[in-house]
Amino acid sequence: MNQKLREAFARCPEAAEALEKLKAGNARFVAGKTQELPRDSARRESLAREGQYPYAFLLTCSDSRVVPEFIFSAGLGELFVTRAAGNVLGTSILASAQYAAQDLGAKLFVVLGHSQCGGVKATLSGEELSGALAHMGQRIRAGIGRETDYLRAVELNARAEAADLAARLLEYCPEQTLVVVPAVYDIETGSVRFLED
Repeated sequence: MNQKLREAFARCPEAAEALEKLKAGNARFVAGKTQELPRDSARRESLAREGQYPYAFLLTCSDSRVVPEFIFSAGLGELFVTRAAGNVLGTSILASAQYAAQDLGAKLFVVLGHSQCGGVKATLSGEELSGALAHMGQRIRAGIGRETDYLRAVELNARAEAADLAARLLEYCPEQTLVVVPAVYDIETGSVRFLED
């Protein structure tokens, strides 16, 4: 873990604890160790009555193979998840992140890229993207620069979006101590690699 991230977690132990929960949940998912997750009627009633207090915010791709609640073995009310093609930021994602920080108490924010990402593949192909896809491609291209290696580009995209999210959260929530971490999910192995270096 790099020094800057180590210091951020030292200032925000809730974020460090949330990261450990995500890692433990992912380890269970990879090992195929299912467990009873809080998602029964009692849990639903409790969340409706008492509100939600998710321990982490996640921005990930819309890809149907990337389901954070499964990947991290999480039940109802545990994760605040937003999804966008190419896991790129947009106004509604930023509004959700600000809400998670200010109103729900989330301290850990994860930008989760993944292997076989169609958005990164399309951007690397050089094909002209139209409509809203052009915005996605522009953001990905800005994050990956001239990188041509596909797996490295997935990582760079997650890092770039995480850096932008961190900057925006600092602007919107300057009084909050928050930690933003990029990560990459391997859709074949089920493993998540947090980019803490």
